[in-house]
Amino acid sequence: FLKTFKFETMQTVNDQSIMVKTTIKTLKFKDLTFNENIKLILNYSTLENSPIYIENLVFENVTINNFSMSNITGRHGVAIETNCGAIKNLLFTNSQVININSQNASGIHFNDCQGIEKITIQNSKISGVNYNAVQVNKFSGELIIDSSNLSFTGSRILRIDDVREGAKITLTNNAFEASGS
Repeated sequence: FLKTFKFETMQTVNDQSIMVKTTIKTLKFKDLTFNENIKLILNYSTLENSPIYIENLVFENVTINNFSMSNITGRHGVAIETNCGAIKNLLFTNSQVININSQNASGIHFNDCQGIEKITIQNSKISGVNYNAVQVNKFSGELIIDSSNLSFTGSRILRIDDVREGAKITLTNNAFEASGS
């Protein structure tokens, strides 16, 4: 499986370099197991400057199991950063993030997620995490966690930092247990 996606962002037209924007309607990871973390960073000053725009990022029936991964501080199971809104919607469904044993590492960590309109975690399991099961920073969109099991964390089940005006958070039919704080 590809570890790195590379998008060519510059082309030459009439001897002039121009930026090319790639719009992805849906990028779906389905029926996969990862034994390493997933990290996606799209940090640009504005959405217009981002060479990539993902309308729907979907993890369906995906397992992230970092049990054998080396203990590196902050190596989250899934780490997503997009300060410019280069991702519109994220969905984790029927998936699991387990055995995240690195120091200060969350199961799913959305850092500087300004511009993401909707994050949905449904029918999923996040367990055996050194730090937080789910961590969301700088958020003004909609967060839905439904019918999921978040358990056995070294710190919090859910950490939401710097919630911005207009944010909406809905938690329904979940099992939260055995958190460290």
